[in-house]
Amino acid sequence: DEEWEDKCLGVYISKEMRGLGFGEALCKELIRAGKNRGLDKLRIHVSPKNTKAIELYAKLGFKQEGIREDNEQILYLHYR
Repeated sequence: DEEWEDKCLGVYISKEMRGLGFGEALCKELIRAGKNRGLDKLRIHVSPKNTKAIELYAKLGFKQEGIREDNEQILYLHYR
């Protein structure tokens, strides 16, 4: 479905809610919804300083795809 291609969604979990499983649940639901809509790839842009998020994404099966270095270094992670 083309409406799901190249969409950017900014999501974060507030500090007081971190560590309670909301981030993992949200990521799992986004993966599930994407698969149900026929997406074959999900991409996440994350700061390399955000090690907790990177650990979560790795746990969920995301792999590093590349690095963008301009104003701020960004890791590209993908899930297939």
